[in-house]
Amino acid sequence: MSKKSVALNYIYNVSIQVFTLITPFITTPYISRVLSSEGVGKFSFTLSINAYFVMLTSLGFALHAQRKIAVYQGNKKKQTCILWEIILCKALTGFAAFAVLWSLIAFGAFGQYATLMKILSIEILATIFNIAFFFQGNEQFGLIALRDFIFKLIGIALIFLFVKKPGDLWIYALSHSGTSLLSAFSLWFCLKKENFTVSVKQLHPMRHFLPSLKLFVPTIAISLFTMLDKTLIGVLVPGSMEVALADGTVSVVRLADVENGYYAQAEKITRLSMLVLASLGTVMLPRNAKILEDGREDIFLQNIHKAMAFVFFVGAPITAGLIAIASNFSPWFFGPGYEKVPSLLQIFAFMALPAGIGNVIGQQYLLPKGEDNRYIITYVMTGLLNLCLNILMIPGLLSYGAAIASVIAETFAPFIMFVFLREKISFLQILKKNWKPLVAAALMCAGVLLSSQALTPTPLHTLLLIVEGVVLYVGFALVLRCEQVPEAFAVAKNILRRG
Repeated sequence: MSKKSVALNYIYNVSIQVFTLITPFITTPYISRVLSSEGVGKFSFTLSINAYFVMLTSLGFALHAQRKIAVYQGNKKKQTCILWEIILCKALTGFAAFAVLWSLIAFGAFGQYATLMKILSIEILATIFNIAFFFQGNEQFGLIALRDFIFKLIGIALIFLFVKKPGDLWIYALSHSGTSLLSAFSLWFCLKKENFTVSVKQLHPMRHFLPSLKLFVPTIAISLFTMLDKTLIGVLVPGSMEVALADGTVSVVRLADVENGYYAQAEKITRLSMLVLASLGTVMLPRNAKILEDGREDIFLQNIHKAMAFVFFVGAPITAGLIAIASNFSPWFFGPGYEKVPSLLQIFAFMALPAGIGNVIGQQYLLPKGEDNRYIITYVMTGLLNLCLNILMIPGLLSYGAAIASVIAETFAPFIMFVFLREKISFLQILKKNWKPLVAAALMCAGVLLSSQALTPTPLHTLLLIVEGVVLYVGFALVLRCEQVPEAFAVAKNILRRG
């Protein structure tokens, strides 16, 4: 593929990430009011537990398969064998996950959350039949973007049509897992005829287990600061509290569910704002794997440095922007009952830049180069650190403790990676080249925070603050002569030209 294809693939991937970013802005204000912080917390807690069974099913197959498919671009026979071998592998692990999950349900291990667990177990099936790795490996991101766009629209429609009261939490869960399953099945209709023809004798699925298992270890570790925090809030936060309902009555609910509701909403907004950074790694992993296979090390390193510059230029204003608008944005967006969310958002904001840097080194350098052991060690150490910090901080600081632990862990990951790669990639050299966006973002943050003191929490005022932030950041970046500005304008111009 040409360089133009890389740009188009990135635009495709960013487009669906942007739509993913927009979707919660449509549904979250509605869901936060209909289900309340308790309902949101219950769903978040249950989803975090179900995620472990989904991980057991996926077992690192997606990253491994995407990389293998990318290496054999143009070789339909080998790609078809890999496709069916991965499906067989996931069917085995999925059966094991179902068996364990439903055994626990039968023995009453989930208590009041059992119904939600049954519904969310549908996502295990969705994981088995999800073949997005095949199209990602072939760099067909436009197809995946279209698929995700369609099924996210369906999910939005189901929420507004059928979720009307707190008791409809199970319908919300069903719309979440049901659309995931339909989305997974939809890609099968996009396979070409030759991808269905393969001899059983040619299949050797067991050869994928060991390399996928190696990638599964960091997947577990990563989950320790993406899902385990919600699980630990549900387990470690004791007691109950009274909550005023919309009809004027008072209900006694678990404090853990309410804290999980605060935490989930703040983390959702932060991680959604970081999707633009993560999308670059998704696009560049197969491209960099192919470049290395062709022996073009110089181009590979150029891609890494360009990606790092992009992360600083976009990640810095994301952090500054979230800090600046949190207090104005949260009250009108989430409604009453989410008073802790603005402070949580400001804590989470510090995850953006280290997460983006870790994505570049991990998914764009270590994995394409086959340095899985370093990737594994990084996230095992990071996950253990986060686990320990959560256990220490959640009982005293509740959701604040979990948020602080996540930020520390997210920052620790790229630090370890830079230690591993200190002879090839210097963080000080990267910082020397990319310090200007940090200064521009800090100045922008100060300006927007000052303006926000005179504005009330309304959609219009939040929009004004965002516009002010963009103008200030671009203006300061121009004054500082950030190297990324001309390239950013060129990319924007090309996107507009393509319509």
